[in-house]
Amino acid sequence: MNMFNKGRLSKVLPFLLLAAVIASLFVYYAFAAVDRVMLDSPANGTWSASHNVTFNCTAVTNSSEVEVNVSLWMATTTAAGLTWNATNQTAATNATTIAFNITNIPDGAYLWTCEATNLSAVNPVSILRNTTNYTVYVDTVVPHTIALNSLSSSPNSTSSVLNFNWTASDAFSAFAATMTCNLTIDGVINKTIAVTNGTMANSSITGFADGRHEWNISSCNDSALNTNTTGSGMRYLYVDTAVPHTIALNSLSSGTNISSTSLNFNWTATDAGSSVMTCNLTIDGVINKTVTVASGVMSNFTVAGFAQGRHEWNISSCNDSNGFTNSSGSGLRYLYVDTAVPHTIALNSLSSGTNSTSNSLNFNWTANDTTATVMTCNLTIDSVINKTGSVVNGVMANFTVTNFTDGRHEWNISSCNDSAGNVNTTGSGMRYLYVDTAVPHTIALNSLSSGTNLSSTSLNFNWTATDAGSLVMTCNLTIDGVINKTVTVASGVMSNFTVAGFAQGRHEWNISSCNDSNGFTNSSGSGLRYLYVDTVVPHTIALNSLSSSPNSTSSVLNFNWTANDTTATVMTCNLTIDGRINKTITVTSGVMANSSITGFADGRHEWNISSCNDSALNTNTTGSEMRYLYVDTAVPHTIALNSLTDGTNLSSISPNFNWTATDAGASVMTCNLTIDRVINKTVTAASGVMSNFTVAGFAQGRHEWNISSCNDSNGFTNSSGSVIRYFTVDTVAPVITLTVSPSSVYQLTSAVTIGCDATDATDTSATSASMTVKLPNDAYSSDLDGTFTDTSLVGTYTVTCSKTDSAGNSASSSTTFSVASGSVSTGSSGGGGGGSAAPVTESRTLPSVVADTPTTFTLLSQNTIGVNEVVFTPTEGALAVAVTVSKVSSLPSTVSAAPTGEVSSYLKIEVPKLVGKVSDAKIKFEVLKSWLASKGVNANDIVLQRYTTGWDKLPTTKLREDSTKVYFEATTPGFSYFAVTTKAVAAPAGEEAEEAPAEEAPAEEAPAEAAETPAEVPAEKTGSMLWVYVVAALIVIAVAVVVIVKRKK
Repeated sequence: MNMFNKGRLSKVLPFLLLAAVIASLFVYYAFAAVDRVMLDSPANGTWSASHNVTFNCTAVTNSSEVEVNVSLWMATTTAAGLTWNATNQTAATNATTIAFNITNIPDGAYLWTCEATNLSAVNPVSILRNTTNYTVYVDTVVPHTIALNSLSSSPNSTSSVLNFNWTASDAFSAFAATMTCNLTIDGVINKTIAVTNGTMANSSITGFADGRHEWNISSCNDSALNTNTTGSGMRYLYVDTAVPHTIALNSLSSGTNISSTSLNFNWTATDAGSSVMTCNLTIDGVINKTVTVASGVMSNFTVAGFAQGRHEWNISSCNDSNGFTNSSGSGLRYLYVDTAVPHTIALNSLSSGTNSTSNSLNFNWTANDTTATVMTCNLTIDSVINKTGSVVNGVMANFTVTNFTDGRHEWNISSCNDSAGNVNTTGSGMRYLYVDTAVPHTIALNSLSSGTNLSSTSLNFNWTATDAGSLVMTCNLTIDGVINKTVTVASGVMSNFTVAGFAQGRHEWNISSCNDSNGFTNSSGSGLRYLYVDTVVPHTIALNSLSSSPNSTSSVLNFNWTANDTTATVMTCNLTIDGRINKTITVTSGVMANSSITGFADGRHEWNISSCNDSALNTNTTGSEMRYLYVDTAVPHTIALNSLTDGTNLSSISPNFNWTATDAGASVMTCNLTIDRVINKTVTAASGVMSNFTVAGFAQGRHEWNISSCNDSNGFTNSSGSVIRYFTVDTVAPVITLTVSPSSVYQLTSAVTIGCDATDATDTSATSASMTVKLPNDAYSSDLDGTFTDTSLVGTYTVTCSKTDSAGNSASSSTTFSVASGSVSTGSSGGGGGGSAAPVTESRTLPSVVADTPTTFTLLSQNTIGVNEVVFTPTEGALAVAVTVSKVSSLPSTVSAAPTGEVSSYLKIEVPKLVGKVSDAKIKFEVLKSWLASKGVNANDIVLQRYTTGWDKLPTTKLREDSTKVYFEATTPGFSYFAVTTKAVAAPAGEEAEEAPAEEAPAEEAPAEAAETPAEVPAEKTGSMLWVYVVAALIVIAVAVVVIVKRKK
């Protein structure tokens, strides 16, 4: 029986144990529940100055296996209850913080909380809400008015203690009951004061110094820290606790004599505490005017109608705007008014036109004034004050002046002044007189000089007569011993007189005498001069030899000519050679003249008789005809090659050759142009003149040329020729190689590599090319070292590479690259695993997208992220569309499983404005060949996977490859997380495929701790009770087994 029972028990026991396990699992899941829901942030009572608020909640369960959905509930504080706002899209696990980004929240006060829903398969409906509702305030409106009540602008105060009053208002008055405002005095915050919205605020400030002060409320902040930074308007005021302390008189000073009845008075009153005062201008003991003046500023006031005589003035008192009075006033000053000028000055003697033979003269005049008894007058002689003397009104004054020089003099009384400073500036009239104490003492003959030969019958005579005491004289012009003319002349001034009708021959002339106006006569006259009149010029000059254009092999030449004159027997003639007078020769009229000239240099020469003069200086200035000749005593002595120069590179097959052959004795030569050592052309060339000849049909390559010989017209030959020169014919342009990589970048993020080179088949020196980079603003960059980093401007950059070889053949190539706005950032990783590589993100905002039109997003950081391009077609248009592409090192906790296959990289692509609004999208990406080799796979094994609720393999196509990378394109219905992987290998038949181990996917980084401890609400069933139930079930099963076993016994 025991054996039987034990056999029965051994068979039943496994089933009992299995039942116990099943019961335990049922109890575990049946009682799995949400333990508590925590409200993390924002803290209760938070104020937000933004319409966008992020709410963070955390659900804690009694089991790590429980998954929950967390929902956000919100309502305004005036609503009857909370309403559902949002639910997280992916199930969360125990203690996962869920963030709800709520945008466009209107200003107001809101209650909010979160609830968690248990998603367990056994007990799917278990909801727990945090019943402690938090309040958040959204307030984006700055305090909009600050009204200053008092003090008003420009008050005057006699107290140093002032009270300021203002009212600050905020449109969000329902909740923003208080603000803090800065009371600012003289540009410095004096006090920060808490004020009530819309209620007048007061603050009393002490210790103000005398003078001007400014005040305002410079800013007010509400509870959400919205700040009215413009503040209120600015006001100013004056504090004055003292009387005006100085009155300074500027003018008129004491003792002043004034010739006007309208006087201007000037003073300065100063008060430390008041900007404006009223002052009393007092004249002759009576207040004349009460004047408003500015403190510290000069004041002017004009008083008219003053009588002749003495007057007194002062500022008797000044009152400031606060009622303080300086009653002591200023000091007292006096002045005199005298408006009458001396009105007549009568000259008695000497009268105008007086002639005096004495150099000591007496002057007499009378000055009259209506009021003054004494005056001072200036006796002026020849425009210089000679004497200043005191004279009595109406009484004749005398003064004697000595040492007058002979000649004309002027005199007058130039001015008289009375004691009040009145001046008769017109003075008296002007008078003149003459002093003459001697006879005319010189008669100087200027022209005609003795021995003069003249070719005119009308002669001009010139002389100067000088008399120290007389301005005018009469002089006798005497010709050939007879007075011809009596002429009135001015002393010391040249006199001219022309006499006509002179006969041919010799004549004499002089000034025989001069008389001055005082009756003195210079009877000795001037010296005697003689002259000749001859009006006939030499009329012919005939050249006999040498004739024009002879060639001479001698450097000694004989010249022969004949000059003729109708009257003169002897002449002087100029033999001129090569434009210069060579010899002046005396010749006989009508007789052949000879002259032999030596030392002629080889070459062309010109000669003529340039002029002949007779003894009367009649000149044949036209001279003879011009003749030329050639002297040649040597072979052509120089052949100079001008061009082509040695080493010339030409881009033409028809070059022009230029040379100059020079021969001292021949004007024309024949020269042989030799190319590549063969005479190409015999050319007739002029001596000393450049010769040109063009030869066509040259082949590519090096050639030689020279002038091998030249012959002159006298039979001389230069057989040695010129030097030999070489040149190269090159008609092929260089080849340009221009590379730019990459073709687009972000501003200031990475360099663009530019390659600019040139090659030339003929000119091997043409290897380096010149480069320019034109910026988007049409300026040119100086960054030309090949690594271009001058990318501060957004737009298209144009790169031009050009080269001109030595022959002038040019080539050029241009391309462009673009610089875009945006960013490529490297930030902290999205996981909390620690030590993960930082993600690389490129984010840029497209200005707009058009519905049903493909939009291309080209990545500037493709080498870093591994994505070249994203193309998507939106189902509706939108503005300011942000696109973000990131390469991440790990996946967030919301991705529940790892993709199959070997992972090359994880990507995240976001277009927040177009979620669910993209009909078709393509992603172009790249994989390193080195990675494929390390995994033992090829390009056909690569696939792009997308995560939604699980990993989906996307249609992936290989596009191309280069030496380091393979490029792919995948089609996706939307954006989220992506993985570049190998295709998974199928498991053997009959075995389950081994599940690919999920890569560690740390949770998203937890938000910062809330300012306040989140409220916690206990769950209806806790984790500790769950284990109690499990243990109890096991005990019950064990007891049942024991009872059965005992019964069997």
